[in-house]
Amino acid sequence: MNRPHDGWKLKRDSETYLIVNFKDGNVRTFYSRDWKSQWSKKKDRALGIRELKRLVVKWATKSNIAFIKDRTSGQMIGIYNEGKEINRRNNESNR
Repeated sequence: MNRPHDGWKLKRDSETYLIVNFKDGNVRTFYSRDWKSQWSKKKDRALGIRELKRLVVKWATKSNIAFIKDRTSGQMIGIYNEGKEINRRNNESNR
């Protein structure tokens, strides 16, 4: 996707997002920044996911569970418990 004329915007142009359930009961949503600057020509999805994973590690001691999801399809990309990735296949087979 090419840059819009008014630059990239987080909620509008992010391809992925992170939902963090903190131990104190707060739930926050963070959107990926898939570009290096507001005026970058193209987006880089891998860059956005890398930055979200960095946030998961940063808040590992303060969070219970975190989810990285695709913004358009809602598909789960990763589930993290206290900063460590959970194997989704094992969880799905236990249901």
